[in-house]
Amino acid sequence: RFSDLGYYTIGLAANPWVSRGSGLDIGFDEFYNIAEDKSLLRAVGWRRALQFALRVRTLGGGFTTDPLEHPTDWLMLSLARQRLRRALDDTPTFLYIHTKGCHSVNEDFRPPPTWEGKVSPAETRSDRYDDLLAWVDHLWPWLDSGIDEDATVVVTSDHGELLGEDGLFGHGHGHTHDLLFDVPLWVRGTVTDWSDDRVTHIDVMRHLLDMVGASTDPCSVSRSTA
Repeated sequence: RFSDLGYYTIGLAANPWVSRGSGLDIGFDEFYNIAEDKSLLRAVGWRRALQFALRVRTLGGGFTTDPLEHPTDWLMLSLARQRLRRALDDTPTFLYIHTKGCHSVNEDFRPPPTWEGKVSPAETRSDRYDDLLAWVDHLWPWLDSGIDEDATVVVTSDHGELLGEDGLFGHGHGHTHDLLFDVPLWVRGTVTDWSDDRVTHIDVMRHLLDMVGASTDPCSVSRSTA
């Protein structure tokens, strides 16, 4: 719908569910998914790749060749800043970026070595999650500094994470705990009519579409009509 209004649309995702395979690339002029494209270091360019290598204990997983141990948020945010710079100055742009930095608490999601124990003692999964969240929070202002001051920015999460509450961990296995649905929502650059009542992701999308004068009616989109 943004594309129909003349927006240049960019989709960047480190989550395998937000992919061409799931059809969520439809409508984007540019689309990148780390699981499908498998070329993040090449995509960000040699300068960013070199920066990452030189600061791998602060930006990545330390000195390991296992790609699963390297958090990708800094590289994904670098890619977003690049794509925003390349967008035409006289063309409105819609950018969607989905990172995975705090997706879950397990061995595949750890903060960089220099951030382990920085916030919490790093003795439990909850401590490790606190450190990882602090690192991701540390990165986001850097992306925000590359966005025009008059732009509308929305930051939220796809789901919450259980860190031992009521004896539960993670976000799957049929959990219906309230904490899995209570996620952060931060909005800049637009005035909403939301009260302190709960809003949902679909409310956010509806508001953005209203803001640009696009239809919010339900629609059916297929690859053949994209």
